[in-house]
Amino acid sequence: MSSAEVVHPVTLRCSFCDTKNRVDMSRAAHRPACGGCSKPMLLDRPVTVTQDDFDATVLGASVPVLVDFYADWCGPCKMVAPLMDEIAQAAFRVLQFSKNSYSNDWPFADTILQPWGFPINM
Repeated sequence: MSSAEVVHPVTLRCSFCDTKNRVDMSRAAHRPACGGCSKPMLLDRPVTVTQDDFDATVLGASVPVLVDFYADWCGPCKMVAPLMDEIAQAAFRVLQFSKNSYSNDWPFADTILQPWGFPINM
Protein backbone atom coordinates (compact mmCIF):
# COMPACT_ATOMS: atom_id res chain seq x y z
CA MET A 1 0.00 0.00 0.00
CA SER A 2 1.41 3.40 -0.96
CA SER A 3 1.69 6.18 1.60
CA ALA A 4 -0.66 8.37 -0.50
CA GLU A 5 -3.51 5.83 -0.37
CA VAL A 6 -6.43 6.96 1.79
CA VAL A 7 -7.41 4.15 4.16
CA HIS A 8 -10.41 5.58 6.08
CA PRO A 9 -11.70 8.52 4.01
CA VAL A 10 -14.36 10.95 5.19
CA THR A 11 -15.52 14.18 3.62
CA LEU A 12 -15.51 17.07 6.08
CA ARG A 13 -16.21 20.77 5.69
CA CYS A 14 -13.49 23.07 7.03
CA SER A 15 -14.79 25.06 10.00
CA PHE A 16 -12.77 28.09 8.86
CA CYS A 17 -13.41 28.40 5.09
CA ASP A 18 -16.23 25.86 4.40
CA THR A 19 -14.15 23.97 1.82
CA LYS A 20 -15.03 20.27 1.60
CA ASN A 21 -11.97 18.11 2.28
CA ARG A 22 -11.36 14.39 1.93
CA VAL A 23 -9.62 13.41 5.16
CA ASP A 24 -8.02 10.08 6.07
CA MET A 25 -9.23 9.34 9.61
CA SER A 26 -6.40 6.84 10.11
CA ARG A 27 -4.08 9.87 10.02
CA ALA A 28 -6.29 12.12 12.19
CA ALA A 29 -3.64 12.37 14.91
CA HIS A 30 -1.33 14.11 12.39
CA ARG A 31 -3.73 17.11 12.27
CA PRO A 32 -4.41 17.24 8.52
CA ALA A 33 -4.75 20.70 6.98
CA CYS A 34 -7.56 22.10 4.84
CA GLY A 35 -6.82 22.12 1.13
CA GLY A 36 -8.43 25.55 0.79
CA CYS A 37 -7.06 27.66 3.64
CA SER A 38 -4.29 25.39 5.05
CA LYS A 39 -5.66 25.68 8.59
CA PRO A 40 -5.85 22.46 10.62
CA MET A 41 -8.93 20.25 10.34
CA LEU A 42 -10.27 20.16 13.88
CA LEU A 43 -11.07 16.46 14.15
CA ASP A 44 -10.90 16.30 17.95
CA ARG A 45 -14.16 18.22 18.30
CA PRO A 46 -17.63 17.86 16.77
CA VAL A 47 -17.86 18.77 13.08
CA THR A 48 -20.93 20.77 12.07
CA VAL A 49 -23.00 19.02 9.40
CA THR A 50 -25.60 20.70 7.23
CA GLN A 51 -28.24 19.32 4.88
CA ASP A 52 -25.88 20.05 1.96
CA ASP A 53 -23.08 17.80 3.22
CA PHE A 54 -24.94 15.20 5.33
CA ASP A 55 -24.78 12.49 2.64
CA ALA A 56 -21.05 12.92 1.97
CA THR A 57 -20.02 13.52 5.59
CA VAL A 58 -22.21 11.04 7.46
CA LEU A 59 -23.56 8.44 5.04
CA GLY A 60 -20.37 8.34 2.94
CA ALA A 61 -17.97 7.99 5.88
CA SER A 62 -15.79 4.88 6.06
CA VAL A 63 -15.63 5.09 9.87
CA PRO A 64 -18.44 4.97 12.45
CA VAL A 65 -20.21 8.32 12.85
CA LEU A 66 -22.01 9.68 15.90
CA VAL A 67 -24.40 12.50 14.99
CA ASP A 68 -25.75 14.83 17.66
CA PHE A 69 -29.00 16.53 16.61
CA TYR A 70 -29.48 19.36 19.07
CA ALA A 71 -31.41 22.60 19.49
CA ASP A 72 -29.86 25.82 20.76
CA TRP A 73 -32.86 26.45 23.02
CA CYS A 74 -32.82 22.93 24.53
CA GLY A 75 -31.73 22.71 28.20
CA PRO A 76 -30.84 18.97 28.08
CA CYS A 77 -28.82 19.58 24.90
CA LYS A 78 -26.74 22.17 26.74
CA MET A 79 -26.20 19.71 29.59
CA VAL A 80 -25.09 16.93 27.22
CA ALA A 81 -22.82 19.16 25.07
CA PRO A 82 -19.72 18.89 27.32
CA LEU A 83 -20.03 15.09 27.30
CA MET A 84 -20.31 15.08 23.50
CA ASP A 85 -17.15 17.22 23.33
CA GLU A 86 -15.34 14.75 25.61
CA ILE A 87 -16.38 11.82 23.42
CA ALA A 88 -15.15 13.64 20.32
CA GLN A 89 -11.77 14.37 21.93
CA ALA A 90 -11.31 10.83 23.23
CA ALA A 91 -12.39 8.93 20.12
CA PHE A 92 -11.48 11.14 17.16
CA ARG A 93 -9.05 8.56 15.75
CA VAL A 94 -11.74 5.90 15.36
CA LEU A 95 -15.04 7.82 15.35
CA GLN A 96 -16.23 10.81 13.41
CA PHE A 97 -18.37 13.08 15.56
CA SER A 98 -20.83 15.40 13.84
CA LYS A 99 -23.39 17.91 15.04
CA ASN A 100 -26.49 19.39 13.47
CA SER A 101 -28.50 22.20 14.98
CA TYR A 102 -32.24 21.68 14.72
CA SER A 103 -32.56 25.44 14.36
CA ASN A 104 -30.98 25.16 10.89
CA ASP A 105 -34.53 24.62 9.57
CA TRP A 106 -33.52 21.27 8.13
CA PRO A 107 -36.50 19.20 6.89
CA PHE A 108 -34.57 15.93 7.45
CA ALA A 109 -34.97 16.29 11.20
CA ASP A 110 -38.75 16.64 10.91
CA THR A 111 -39.51 14.12 8.19
CA ILE A 112 -37.06 11.32 8.96
CA LEU A 113 -36.34 11.61 12.68
CA GLN A 114 -39.76 12.92 13.73
CA PRO A 115 -38.26 14.17 16.99
CA TRP A 116 -40.21 13.93 20.22
CA GLY A 117 -37.44 15.71 22.06
CA PHE A 118 -33.81 16.68 22.00
CA PRO A 119 -30.97 15.84 22.03
CA ILE A 120 -31.03 12.99 19.54
CA ASN A 121 -27.79 11.03 19.17
CA MET A 122 -27.43 8.40 16.48
